[in-house]
Amino acid sequence: MGKEYLRLGLKLCALIVFMTILGFLLLLAVYALPTAPMEKNLAESAEVFLREGSYPVTDILGTDSRLDNYTDALMLLTAAYSGDESLTDRALKAYRYTTAANEDPVLVLTAHYMDGKEVETVSYERYWHGYLILLKPLLLLFDYSEIRLVNLVCTALSLFCLMLLMYKRGLGRYIPALALSLLLVDISAIVRSLQFSSMLHLSVLASILLLLMYERLRKDRGELLFFAGIGCAASFLDLLTWPLAGFGIPACLMICKDRGRARGTLLFLLCSLGAWLLGYGAMWAGKWLILTAFGDAEAIKNALTIAFFRSSMADEAGYAFRYLDVLKLNLDHLVSPAGAAALAYILFVLLLGLKSPGAGRNRTPGRWPGLLLLAALPLLWYKLMGNHSYVHHWFTYREMAVSVFALLCMATPPYLVKKKRDGGV
Repeated sequence: MGKEYLRLGLKLCALIVFMTILGFLLLLAVYALPTAPMEKNLAESAEVFLREGSYPVTDILGTDSRLDNYTDALMLLTAAYSGDESLTDRALKAYRYTTAANEDPVLVLTAHYMDGKEVETVSYERYWHGYLILLKPLLLLFDYSEIRLVNLVCTALSLFCLMLLMYKRGLGRYIPALALSLLLVDISAIVRSLQFSSMLHLSVLASILLLLMYERLRKDRGELLFFAGIGCAASFLDLLTWPLAGFGIPACLMICKDRGRARGTLLFLLCSLGAWLLGYGAMWAGKWLILTAFGDAEAIKNALTIAFFRSSMADEAGYAFRYLDVLKLNLDHLVSPAGAAALAYILFVLLLGLKSPGAGRNRTPGRWPGLLLLAALPLLWYKLMGNHSYVHHWFTYREMAVSVFALLCMATPPYLVKKKRDGGV
């Protein structure tokens, strides 16, 4: 048994080292691409930002739902940056253009590419900025509006594939739960904001892979390596928007697929969560270790300073707030038409159950402890990341997609879809 755990530990370490090196090499590769066509497409995108502004409100599916053009402009300015620094320096420091006053990136983009305003260089090495491995090639070919369209098409196709796979793998009854969860966090805004989309794509891809490889992953603790890899990918791609979705959505499907008892399922989930956290944290630390290796002596100190600040219960001005304030700000966004639809769905399946003979005997309470833990994870995340969840509540509330999906999966009974059509799981 001891040797088995040792081998598993070595595999996890090897995977994290591999992912860290791979991420760095992929960034080096895309930073070698020519930037002139990217700047041309970025200049053509400036009109969209001028028209929409930094935070255009949508309010289609959620309360106070808005796009994050501020961060999208930052991402595009980073992707098109064409400075004279070395390849490794650019890949690690994530330089972009700004003005002397370090203005809103939307203002920088429009002022520079439409009015010819002088710009300066600023670095943003806090994150990996792994989204650049996709954004740079896209910006090489398309402007911002066209990239949004590509993002919409890819999202629609990937969600269709996931839902089709769920149906074929005996999880068809959970498709309404997934759809309602995405509606509740305003998928219409997600597909139009690049910074929101990274975690959606990772969550969907991870879920597809999980369902395709489920039997293989259940052998020799393969799910631990799987979720450690997903954690690494989340840390690499994301700008701390709603990273828990990368774990929570596929984990919900994993529990719904599992036939084990409550204790075994809960232990299974806790181990998978630990692997995901290990991958996420180690990948983040790997960025700072590489920076240190390339001569940035203050990298680790800066990383710890940022981490402590983002986990504090005070804002940039020093104003102290309570955990309940953080919860309220995030939960308020769920009071929406989509939230009402989720409640109506729960009432519908409960009423359907009253009319279904033997419905009570068909429930699967063995999955409930694991699903309840998943539902609680965003609440724990808001505690750990208090400052960030308070200041950026208007997008961190999307972590609650995990809670809603888990709770709706609990409410979804086997009798909702006939066994003959749903695989009998």
